[in-house]
Amino acid sequence: MAYVQIRSYATSRREEFDEVESEWLEDTEGVRTVRRRILLEDRDVPGRYVELSFFDSYEDLMHNSMLPATSTIAGRTEGLTEDGFSFQNLRIVRDVAP
Repeated sequence: MAYVQIRSYATSRREEFDEVESEWLEDTEGVRTVRRRILLEDRDVPGRYVELSFFDSYEDLMHNSMLPATSTIAGRTEGLTEDGFSFQNLRIVRDVAP
């Protein structure tokens, strides 16, 4: 069953954050298991972001989390947040496109 990881955080350093994320994409080319990522900004709280990362399975989510580049980026990007990260790992129960 597919999984979605939700990561939320606040940052006033969006450009720096995006640069580090771009490095991660380069470093994990061919080995990352994330299928899609969506970045959302809270309309009511500027600087508060939510990222949705889609995986084919929980095992793929964990594989991605255990990549050395993921550990490196986590430390670097957490230093760019105001209050750290909040994570949720969710199993997709139903996916309906009305």
